[in-house]
Amino acid sequence: MLKKRTPVEKMALYGNSNKIWEIVSKQNWQLEEVDPYSHMHYLGTEALDNAAKKLQGQFVNTIMGDFLEIDLDNRFDCAISLLAILHIPLIQRKQIFKKAYRCLKSGGKIYVEDYYQKNCLTDIEKNDLEKIVSCPGLPTIKEYKNTLENAGFNVELEDVTDIWTDFVVSRTKTYAESEEPNSSLLLFYQTVEKLFKGNNLGGIRITGIKTN
Repeated sequence: MLKKRTPVEKMALYGNSNKIWEIVSKQNWQLEEVDPYSHMHYLGTEALDNAAKKLQGQFVNTIMGDFLEIDLDNRFDCAISLLAILHIPLIQRKQIFKKAYRCLKSGGKIYVEDYYQKNCLTDIEKNDLEKIVSCPGLPTIKEYKNTLENAGFNVELEDVTDIWTDFVVSRTKTYAESEEPNSSLLLFYQTVEKLFKGNNLGGIRITGIKTN
């Protein structure tokens, strides 16, 4: 039996977040000093560049709150999620994407970078996803596409498993060789590397277009 899922805010990924505050509290700190800690998604600013090309957005509006509770209908040109949906239980994703569809103006776009189930996950992999990554379950590409299409989107998919596998392998090596690696964060990186190298976990970029 799988143990209870680790809450997102207690993931090992955030085990070294205090390092950011140590850096920015110094005088004359440099932006590149926080790069290893400020991008929790993959490929750093390249991920944002990819999203900008797909969305062609020029203005960002950030609202904090429960997405399913806030009234946002027909207000936005685009929406973006980078490695966040994976933390949401599968049963709630239909609500999330239907709400995202309603939030967008006609012709609006949603851009998502996320995990998917490439092949059947082992029990060990499922447990690692639950306990280390705070991921309660993954859809296949077909299931992901169907969920978005059922919400109303026209969907374009790009499989980036190979690119992300190279990234997580390099990330683990670089962090392990850093001056003072945090043990919990290193475990997180090692676990994600193992999951991708196991060939059952995949990565995907999704663009959904609201056509009416």
